[in-house]
Amino acid sequence: MTSSAIARKQAVSYCPECGQPIIPPNIPLPPVKSRIFDLVRRHPGIAAETLRCLVWASDPSGGPENHKTIHVHIHQLNRLLAPHGIWIRDIPIPTVASIRRVRRRIDRRRRSADRIIAAMRDEGAALHCSFENRGLAWWLSDGARVPGEVAQLVVINVDIASVGDALFENTTAQTYRFTSSK
Repeated sequence: MTSSAIARKQAVSYCPECGQPIIPPNIPLPPVKSRIFDLVRRHPGIAAETLRCLVWASDPSGGPENHKTIHVHIHQLNRLLAPHGIWIRDIPIPTVASIRRVRRRIDRRRRSADRIIAAMRDEGAALHCSFENRGLAWWLSDGARVPGEVAQLVVINVDIASVGDALFENTTAQTYRFTSSK
């Protein structure tokens, strides 16, 4: 970094109460980036697609065709805001492929949960839980390990009941069994 770059870098002020950087009142920004910055300040947590629609709401064509353009502007805006100690977190827009991946992962977990419930129903297997250093560990009575996400799907099933062997009140039970709801 050159000495001129260091000289241009501004001192960042922080709020004594919350520790967040204090945003200077008049940061010089190009028009589109200024609209993005104002919208994000007024609507924290705004979705990228909503932000894109609002930024180009007055544009008769609806703004750029490429939906990733908002992410490019946010990246460029973050470079302009960095000397002030602030940035905008960029949230990706879900794509068809990413939604399919999430749905496939959820479907795999549901199928695994269905297989475990069938084993509990047909073979009388029990689902056990123990507390280990890295968190909860789940397994079937035959010794097969069960991922935590799958175990959570199993224990919320209406046909699965806790044996009531929790070590303390209001904690996770250690054993679950299949009970017929008919």
